[in-house]
Amino acid sequence: MKQMFCFVILFTYLSLTKEEVSGEEEDKCISQPQKIIYSKTERSVVIPCTVTTSDCSHLVYKWFVFKENHHFELNIDQPNYSLDEASLKINSLNVSDSGVYHCAAISSQDPALQYIALGTTLVVQEPVKIMVRHILQWLSCILLAIYSVAIVSLIILKKCGHRQICRKNIGSTERTMTKRVQFHDVCKSCTREEV
Repeated sequence: MKQMFCFVILFTYLSLTKEEVSGEEEDKCISQPQKIIYSKTERSVVIPCTVTTSDCSHLVYKWFVFKENHHFELNIDQPNYSLDEASLKINSLNVSDSGVYHCAAISSQDPALQYIALGTTLVVQEPVKIMVRHILQWLSCILLAIYSVAIVSLIILKKCGHRQICRKNIGSTERTMTKRVQFHDVCKSCTREEV
């Protein structure tokens, strides 16, 4: 319940911040591209967050991630996370790192001054499984095509080729029988003349 309450407050704050900033762009201290970054596992990625004006000083940066079923503040002290000024670098990506990342800043001099960017989506994919899936799809299509050609060829041979082979066999037996009959007639005539 506590997480849901924080989630509602954060999105309310986001919508209010967006409306306020649209009128006066110079009031916003941080900006983040609203785009989708695609990456593969075991790689590194930098999610940009920049300070837009020089008036915004003494800021403490935080990052929040929204995933399918939950959201939380990132612990930047973990070994796979690091900050490059305000930008977040994630090393050794996993599929579980996919989510919407929001850069936030709080003034160290006046904690009431808080800023949050609109968020960048990170999608992490596993390259090996994708390649294997594509290879298996292509291989199955090729095998299906070869199987189809073989079946069609057999049907054609059965329909047309069998008749031609039978005709050739019938024709050759007829010729052989005709020659035998003729030879037999010749032999009969030879024996009559001898008698």
